[in-house]
Amino acid sequence: MSLHNFLHDGQAEPGAVAGRVVDAIEALEHVWELLGIDPLAGIDYRQHGHATANTDLEQGLKWADASINMPFVGQTNFDTLSTKALILAKLGREPEAKTIMDAALKLPSTTAIQIHQYGRQLLAAKKNSEAMAIFQYNAERNGEVWPTNVGLARGYAAIGDNKQALEHAQKALAQAPDPLNKKGLEDMVKALEQGQSIQ
Repeated sequence: MSLHNFLHDGQAEPGAVAGRVVDAIEALEHVWELLGIDPLAGIDYRQHGHATANTDLEQGLKWADASINMPFVGQTNFDTLSTKALILAKLGREPEAKTIMDAALKLPSTTAIQIHQYGRQLLAAKKNSEAMAIFQYNAERNGEVWPTNVGLARGYAAIGDNKQALEHAQKALAQAPDPLNKKGLEDMVKALEQGQSIQ
């Protein structure tokens, strides 16, 4: 089911405001389609490469701007800003992308989970030092809340500091919110204790 259909399952009232909402949703859907994002099922990062033509990305940038700036329905939040930053990065406009991503990270509404996930994206892109800076920022901003210690464990491991990585992995293990995370952290602690690398 598309986001458009999900939000318009007989609920929208007719009128100008409803029309603007539909326009905004369709703009976001176009951006998500370009980037391989299903907002109801998560992100398939393997599909991002298909949006390579600059003409498509330029149109995507217009839609991303609309999702932020469209009167009445545009929103400045982590999701809209980070989507715009991703498109700018793909267009080779790294300084602009960084400025917008920094703004997204500093929004009062941005959560520890969102910051952590961005750090994980940087690790996946082999930007270990940048990822470490994001994990440290998350800890400074949010303290000991989940999953700041997980991020620090991964960040320290990525830059080769297994002692600090193990310390934070053990802290994270004590905070694990569910059995799945607990099992993953037990495996992480075991690997670090044996001097092995972690993913």
